[in-house]
Amino acid sequence: MEERRRWDAVFSQYDVHHQNFITVETFKRLLHEGGLREEIDGRRIKQLLDFADRNRDGYLTRTEFLDFMMGEITTDDDFSPEENRRTGGGREVESDRKRAVNKIRRMAMKESLGSEDRISDYTTVMSEDGFYPVFIPLVSIVQLAVFIWYCVDMKEISLSGPVPIHSIFIFDPEKHVQLWRFITYMFVHAGIEHIAANLLFQLLIGILLEIVHGPLRMMVIYFAGVLAGSLATAVIDPNVFLCGGSAGVYALLAAYFANIIMNWSEMSWIFRLIRLIGLAIYAGLDFGMAIYRRYGTKEESQVAYMAHVAGALAGFLVGVVILRNIKKKLHEQILFWICLVIYVILIVLLLIAYIAIEFRTDD
Repeated sequence: MEERRRWDAVFSQYDVHHQNFITVETFKRLLHEGGLREEIDGRRIKQLLDFADRNRDGYLTRTEFLDFMMGEITTDDDFSPEENRRTGGGREVESDRKRAVNKIRRMAMKESLGSEDRISDYTTVMSEDGFYPVFIPLVSIVQLAVFIWYCVDMKEISLSGPVPIHSIFIFDPEKHVQLWRFITYMFVHAGIEHIAANLLFQLLIGILLEIVHGPLRMMVIYFAGVLAGSLATAVIDPNVFLCGGSAGVYALLAAYFANIIMNWSEMSWIFRLIRLIGLAIYAGLDFGMAIYRRYGTKEESQVAYMAHVAGALAGFLVGVVILRNIKKKLHEQILFWICLVIYVILIVLLLIAYIAIEFRTDD
């Protein structure tokens, strides 16, 4: 029973789309990439896997996979009389088949994510659909181009400048009616320090996530963080200007944390520990500096820390909902619905509060 559960977990690693089946060709390709072709004749591999596919539909269901891996096809009785006559039958052939099946079983276990010694290939296996980083590099290029434009236009460049306070992109507390500013503020940055920090962590974290989860998911998470950041600022901290992609960056950081949680059992403890420590250090230092600059210095710095908080919260909630999950467990499915409901409720509440504030201001 324990062995069957182990092979069931292996099947789940191959069934990355959670369809409860894998194609025979996909499984064969994975085994070949692992070097099985060098150990077993290709014709024999095809013969055994074709027999494992009992209904000959080109797919291995979970049951077919488990029956095959549990060694239930290693006797002559499992083959048709025609196959026995063609291969010779007898104890020698049966022994040869058992050896071939055992090699396939070892290779399948080795190539699966369930094996600790393959954890370094975690990203590679999860991204077998071949995602290329597109969204994060594109956003970063646009942000850098906008920063250079304002440096040239305002004839200023420093660690804390220029600050294009009159930009049509910046989130202006006096111009909330211009709704595009709730998103476009992410393109404007205040100084080299601001844009360098955002681009550095945006590229480091964002590209890793995008390779695994794809450009579309990254776009949804990033814009969810940006929108949540501007809405929360408009409602809770309404008198500050807002610029920069920090809300989007914090959304990516929190989504990375969500990725670790949702794929917790598929990662080694050292894999989880290193990434959690790194995330905690960066988030703690950056958020701490934002609070200090806002309240701990003599000069009044309008650092919109609320955008950081809201961006991180949105990134985690949306990340749990849309990021790829290697093996869905019951508690993760429950967490999925909890996060989805919380995110929808929070956005609706922020929108209602924002509309109420705007109407009150107009009166």
